[in-house]
Amino acid sequence: MRELEAWNQMLALATPTGKPVAKGSPQRTVAEMIADIMADRRTIPPTLVPAGIIDPGTIEILSEIASAAISENGRPCAGHKVADAPNEAILRLEQTGVMDWCRQMVPAVEISGATFIYYDEAEEDSKLHVDENEKWVYNLLVCLHYRKPETGSGSATYFMLGNGITKAYRLNGGQAIFFHSESTPHGRTPIVADEQVLLLAVAVGKSGN
Repeated sequence: MRELEAWNQMLALATPTGKPVAKGSPQRTVAEMIADIMADRRTIPPTLVPAGIIDPGTIEILSEIASAAISENGRPCAGHKVADAPNEAILRLEQTGVMDWCRQMVPAVEISGATFIYYDEAEEDSKLHVDENEKWVYNLLVCLHYRKPETGSGSATYFMLGNGITKAYRLNGGQAIFFHSESTPHGRTPIVADEQVLLLAVAVGKSGN
């Protein structure tokens, strides 16, 4: 069994409800141990993309492309839903300055693919995991649309960074975060009623891979 696959099996068991469990519990202890191991391999921390690099017009176009893709091939996947992002979405994103910014963080990286991820039913989530694909090791997560629930703070994307540190982000439409997805355990807590989330997950790998 490949190493990352084995880690993911343990990480999924460590978040049975989609939420990080209490510190001191056996599940949390396992998750923290894995996060500590991954911390030594991580090249960059999760970093928010500066405002304005992905302009509102591009977000609007990507949202329209996402709607068409969801109608055509949207499907359940691992507790939420996904749809294949066409090359048009990647080309639109590459016309912004976001990849140049990513290369300031990690030199010589290129987009290797993209997927729309969406949550529109209560309790949909993304269990704690690391990305396990030889074609990419980083992820650029772009929020295309977020509808906050009427009550409460809603769900969040969270990252376990090791040394007992967990950081959570509630991205609004137009915001994005870049992170070392192969070496950073991450997930999304369950969404609640009336909450909606539409993301573009961009797979980023080293040039030539």
